[in-house]
Amino acid sequence: ALKSKLNPHFLYNAFDMIYWKMVLKNEYEIADVVATLADILRYCVNHKKEFVTVQEDMRYLSSYLSFQRLLLNEKLQYEIDIPEELSECVMPKLLIQPLVENAIFSGIEPMGENGIISIHVKALENTLCISVRDNGVGIPEEKIEKILKGKEKSKNDTMSGIGLPNVDQRIKLVYGEEYGLSIESKVGEYTEIQVRIPIEY
Repeated sequence: ALKSKLNPHFLYNAFDMIYWKMVLKNEYEIADVVATLADILRYCVNHKKEFVTVQEDMRYLSSYLSFQRLLLNEKLQYEIDIPEELSECVMPKLLIQPLVENAIFSGIEPMGENGIISIHVKALENTLCISVRDNGVGIPEEKIEKILKGKEKSKNDTMSGIGLPNVDQRIKLVYGEEYGLSIESKVGEYTEIQVRIPIEY
């Protein structure tokens, strides 16, 4: 337990030192990258919270997407839309990140062109719906059901070890079988993955 606390603490201090060294040298762009990485690390290794507000998780996703945009030579645009009245809803931490990662590596990166990811949060009666949409290569209709059942591997699955079926199963374990993921896609145009969980505060 002590080791698990010391390692992140060391990394936080290291990132902080690098950040200020870059600022002193007027290397503001690199300093911003370091600060973004520190934010991502801090959010991921904070074991105190299993559930977070929608606003907290979307703030993390914004940092994650900002960093990925740099890795893709700014060939990635993104937007995150959260109605103010839903920003304090509670959701499992890091629930949406695998969907965003999937959109980048399985949808946009294979396209080799500028990509757009849109994340929208809305309420349908007592259900919180969070959608992740990309303008990437799309998924053939016959593969969608296989993906949700874990019978179709994507590049993202091998990179992160957290595939779409795992997210779907996690939702069902926490909230019940009536909740989970749905996928809509058209080859060569888009993929939209929607998460459905109950609205809770």
